Amino acid sequence: EYGERLQVRLFEDLAHARWRDIEGLKHARITQALGVGMERVTGAASLLLHSAVSLAMLAAQWLMTLLIAPAVALILLAVAALGAVPLMRTLGGSSALGRHISTGSVSLVHTTSQLLGGLKLSFAQNMQPAFVNEYAAVARELKNRQYAFLRDYSHRRAILTLGAALAGALLLFVGYVLGTTIAALLAVFAIFARMNAAAVSFVQSTMHLANDAPAHADLTALFAELEGGRSLSWRR
Repeated sequence: EYGERLQVRLFEDLAHARWRDIEGLKHARITQALGVGMERVTGAASLLLHSAVSLAMLAAQWLMTLLIAPAVALILLAVAALGAVPLMRTLGGSSALGRHISTGSVSLVHTTSQLLGGLKLSFAQNMQPAFVNEYAAVARELKNRQYAFLRDYSHRRAILTLGAALAGALLLFVGYVLGTTIAALLAVFAIFARMNAAAVSFVQSTMHLANDAPAHADLTALFAELEGGRSLSWRR
């Protein structure tokens, strides 16, 4: 429903915009926003909800740990804070890739529309190879950047899994040294196992969210350009 409302709103803005406000807009930009861009925006909205749920689960599970073994819970919080530092750098890389995907997909649509809009001229002047080379170059660049994102994503997931195993061992050791009862340690370890699953889900969602978020920024900018010229009778 969210995506449908955005699509209809964008089409309405386009249909009622003043000519001077849309004259300079690339047709490919509109086409990309109504297609792939809109899918990425709705995907980002879904990922935002998923991240919020995972974060709420982590908070509730940490509070349970705090009630059972306060010292262990504080150590767990410190470990999570340390893990947040490399995650923020990763999110920056994911966001940069998302911006490249947005610009690259617009370039692909633009090249395609240029070829289809001037087929007769292209055949007459033998321009087809130039269009093909331009399209292939952009597609190759997008593929390489997506591979880089997937490699980084896999590395982060492996590091998170290894870090969780080490953190679990550390928690058990520290809890034992501090005199935590065996029953409490077992309960904390069971909660920690569930927290690990929620943490992995949170990291995955936030990385993909950072990757899709630039599409929302592009759509917001497009709305601002189109709605700036809407007549007062059309505003609501």
